[in-house]
Amino acid sequence: MLRDDPYRRGIIVFLIVVISLAHYLTGDDLVYLHVIYREMYFLPVVLAGFWFGLRGGLVASLAVTAAYLPFVFQRADRFTGHEFGNLLEIMLYFAVGLLVGWMRDREKRRQEQQRRMESLAAMGKGISCIAHDMKTPLTAIGGFARQLRRRTAANDPDSLKKLDIIIGQTDRLELLIMDMLAFARPLRLHCSRADLNDLVRQTVEVAAGAARIKGVRLDPDLDRRLPEVSFDANRLQQALLNLIGNGVDASPADGRVVIRTRLAAEEDMVVVEVLDRGRGVPEEEMARICTPFMTTKKDGTGLGLAIVRKIVEAHEGTLRFRRRNGGGMAFALILPWRPEGRGQVSGARCQVPGVRGQVSGARG
Repeated sequence: MLRDDPYRRGIIVFLIVVISLAHYLTGDDLVYLHVIYREMYFLPVVLAGFWFGLRGGLVASLAVTAAYLPFVFQRADRFTGHEFGNLLEIMLYFAVGLLVGWMRDREKRRQEQQRRMESLAAMGKGISCIAHDMKTPLTAIGGFARQLRRRTAANDPDSLKKLDIIIGQTDRLELLIMDMLAFARPLRLHCSRADLNDLVRQTVEVAAGAARIKGVRLDPDLDRRLPEVSFDANRLQQALLNLIGNGVDASPADGRVVIRTRLAAEEDMVVVEVLDRGRGVPEEEMARICTPFMTTKKDGTGLGLAIVRKIVEAHEGTLRFRRRNGGGMAFALILPWRPEGRGQVSGARCQVPGVRGQVSGARG
């Protein structure tokens, strides 16, 4: 990380070298100067933590320790309270470096998330306007094309083939518009406490038909210890259908997609995993797979995973994904849960049961 900015790295190295030389070139009897130099070591440590985050603070603390420790022990034959204070000061270098670095990393993550949310909000507004303007003419095109197909004589196969292409491409554009609107609209969750395993079973039944057509088996692996969780059933099923559909599309014939539930290692978290042994996502694309309109599928809209993440984050959860050893992908929906009496997911965003949203056919 320090390699990213050689100018700032040079400043930190320069400060450590200058302060260390001051220590070694100052007489032992000038204790008050050594105390001043010792406190000056905090400057490069704090700068490294602020500029380079947690790793920068740790590296700078190690460098200061390596430079200062020989001076501390060069008078080991007469170890005094001053030398003991020097050792405590070294511990403080690490504490300050790690604390400043951790705070800087947290602030950077918050700023990046805020920038992403602002970018998505602006993108959603633009998408919504475009989708609304496209919806009406596309509906008209599709309707007229179907009327023409019904009236076209069966002995004109060339015209029928062209009309089928028009209808198919119109359907594809209509699906894209549905996904664009689903991505652009703000989510209003209507949550109730229920068994997450039941939702997974229902979702597997819904997705089983399309999986059978492709020769892919869906295997639920459900943890019976799972507690009841507060969630919006329709929205969460939408997210799971998307992930299962992606796994089925990526899997070869006779493949298998596992849908697993379990308790997370973290307190108050449950996990729903969707695992496949398909072709996976190329390593260079992993960081962008949740970016709107980024897709690795020929007929994908590029909004499916963006919608999944939006749904999960609305539940105050996290979407994680990784490449599996041996091929395939693993997606995990990590959701919070709280025992009865300790509250539910944010009451302002996860409301009492009411009118539920429609399940979208979003595809990634």
